[in-house]
Amino acid sequence: MKKLLLIKFSITFLFIISTNEIVSQIKCKIENYSTEDGLSHDAIAYTMKDKEGFMWFATWDGINRFDGKNFITYKATAGDNSSLNNNRIALIKEDASGYIWLKAYDRQIYRFDKSTESFLSIANILGTTKIDFDNVFPTSNGNVWLTTMNKGIFLIQKKSSSQIKTRHFWQNKKSSFLLASNNLNFLFKDADNSVWVGSDKGLDHITASKSQEYQTKNIIKNSNIKCLIIPDNNVWFGTDEGVLIRYDKIRKSYWKTAIAKKSIDAIIKSKTENLLFLTTSSGELITFNTKTLKIESIDKISDAPIYKIYQDSRGILWIEPKKHGVFMVYPKEKRNRFFFSANRCYFS
Repeated sequence: MKKLLLIKFSITFLFIISTNEIVSQIKCKIENYSTEDGLSHDAIAYTMKDKEGFMWFATWDGINRFDGKNFITYKATAGDNSSLNNNRIALIKEDASGYIWLKAYDRQIYRFDKSTESFLSIANILGTTKIDFDNVFPTSNGNVWLTTMNKGIFLIQKKSSSQIKTRHFWQNKKSSFLLASNNLNFLFKDADNSVWVGSDKGLDHITASKSQEYQTKNIIKNSNIKCLIIPDNNVWFGTDEGVLIRYDKIRKSYWKTAIAKKSIDAIIKSKTENLLFLTTSSGELITFNTKTLKIESIDKISDAPIYKIYQDSRGILWIEPKKHGVFMVYPKEKRNRFFFSANRCYFS
């Protein structure tokens, strides 16, 4: 198991040192920690740093807190009264109040209170364990949004340390908070703490008044909305049919154009120019000018679908294809490099 952690760090380090532009600037010390040093398990699924400066690790045997010297493990043990039903943790995030939210391998969500070192099962709050959760989205106002596999979205509002208020947004005729579909593609939080939800049936916008009264509005109907970005007053989103749509929040108007033959799966705004970078399920990287509303280039990057894209401070794009490895793309120079593990290691 120790080798597993070493391979993960080796792959990440390979991506960094393989660029000629920065190899001379690397000055770092690398230390490897394993179960011999106090980790509860060598398989790490998620890492985060909390507001107090502690590092937290989601492992296959509980969550670990690291203070720079020692690890402390929090998990359920036989015979205790913990609400945590599965110690294999896939995801951890901290909310505005300092609570740690985690998703376990049983697809249930739990909240960890650092002050009492106790777990709270959200399923117990909702009164059912028949909901498979997908992700956790804390907001700056203290609310936490939980997406599910096929039951829409839950909003968790903390009233006090022991009281929680929940709201359910989903596609159900009896629901007070109706969504276009329960088959969600993404949840996007904007700067105003409102939420945009893309699904196989359209795009919904969830807003709240000052008194925290929520309402939903269907922005786009009968389209499979795959991705979204909001760089300014314009909302840009892509569909599974390769259509790029712009929604003007001020004028409440729409503009759209077909830019790909297959699904647009990821979209980001350039950090330095009036450009959008979009990737498709056919492995293309599309550069789109938001001023001229024209395509600047279409480059075939991979034979596999591309789901994630990131632009670093130097303008270089890092692209993750579905199968393996990572692409480093220089947009201005029209060249790219591909990095992968020699033994094609996979982690799940």
